[in-house]
Amino acid sequence: MTKRDKLVQKILDMKPISSNDAEKILMYFGYSVVNREGSHITYGKLNKKHITLVVNKKEMKYYQIKLIQEAINE
Repeated sequence: MTKRDKLVQKILDMKPISSNDAEKILMYFGYSVVNREGSHITYGKLNKKHITLVVNKKEMKYYQIKLIQEAINE
């Protein structure tokens, strides 16, 4: 199992991840940075809803992990 697979499994299991890990996995699934304002970064993908994450915390919040999980499952 690769590091990326382990990270995806962590997200699917709703375990805490860092903002760097969140960015890596979103980039892997084809999302790109649409807007960067202070501590908020919005990621987007063609014909998909945008995901806005707050990145000034050590770990992502539950609702943010849920958004990333939904993006993976699409």
